[in-house]
Amino acid sequence: RRSWARGAAVLAWLAIGARGEVIETQLTERRQVMLDDGTVVQLEPETKLRVKFEDHLRRVTLERWRALFRVSKNPQGPFLVSVDNTSVRAVGTAFGVENGKRGVVVTVAEGKVAVGRGQVSDVLPETAPQATGGASSSTGSPATQTEIFLTAGQQVTVPSSGVVDPVRAVDTTRALAWA
Repeated sequence: RRSWARGAAVLAWLAIGARGEVIETQLTERRQVMLDDGTVVQLEPETKLRVKFEDHLRRVTLERWRALFRVSKNPQGPFLVSVDNTSVRAVGTAFGVENGKRGVVVTVAEGKVAVGRGQVSDVLPETAPQATGGASSSTGSPATQTEIFLTAGQQVTVPSSGVVDPVRAVDTTRALAWA
């Protein structure tokens, strides 16, 4: 029986490692956690994340509600948050991501992030504009807009379907008051 229990525990650990660690809060619970790389995440009630760090990529999937990320600078690689066919990429910054009725709302408190549909590239291009808040792509062609660059004090809403809302300036203290 002991060897069976030990084998089941090892299999469970391998399955969690392959899918990533799940962090979840309950109805009235707010929680702040530090991830293995030093990133601090504030979770609102009823939030669910899946965290998976790979060799050169730190990936978080926001499965439900919202969280505030204070991303540590880390040579291990970029930090990606995926939610509802939208990805947010940061290197060292603080930003909030909400998965709500209006769509995915990204608010940047510090630093710079790239927001795009589907999977955002793993490395911030050196030729990228200095976070003008406008959409651009690696070719600069508006017909192939894939990422929107945001800096501190900016917010964008990415609806589940339809056109991405324009980037807007916000008071991050108010916009992120939930955190």
